[in-house]
Amino acid sequence: RSPRDGKFLEMLGTYDPLKTENNIKIDAEKVTSWVKKGAKPSDTVASLLKKAGVE
Repeated sequence: RSPRDGKFLEMLGTYDPLKTENNIKIDAEKVTSWVKKGAKPSDTVASLLKKAGVE
């Protein structure tokens, strides 16, 4: 298993839990592209995507 702070393939968005508004920024096109390629978001990521309106 790769380390949590290892390299990433592509930046899809950001999440700042300390902000109260606009704390999730997601590039919906990139997320959709990765899901079509077979990527499976974790339960936590799926929850964040749902909050951001990306499904």
